[in-house]
Amino acid sequence: MINKISFKELKTKKKRVENNDSMLVKAITNKDESYISNFIKNRNDEELSLLANKQISDMIEILMELLDTSDRLDAIKTIYSLLGRDVTVVSKKLVECTEDFNKLVFLKSKIDYLKYKKNKV
Repeated sequence: MINKISFKELKTKKKRVENNDSMLVKAITNKDESYISNFIKNRNDEELSLLANKQISDMIEILMELLDTSDRLDAIKTIYSLLGRDVTVVSKKLVECTEDFNKLVFLKSKIDYLKYKKNKV
């Protein structure tokens, strides 16, 4: 059964999201991983569709962190859902996160090499 929502309700929800009154927006702003984790388990695509580009970008960052947890599948589904909404914002943020990850891998290998050299001497 499809949930029917009136235009007035949709407009009210959009205003709440724009005014940062939504719990999801507050969680994104505060980077509250536990709330986001619960949110993606009970995915509400309606509320996701009302997010602004900045909020989508911040949400992607949080979802990338959740990929290392047991919520991996839900995080991937949510990223896919956001991708359908705004491809450019999501793809740019995913590329940024990948670049950061590559930098971390490089730095870790550099540190490991320096530890190895120190222990060898």
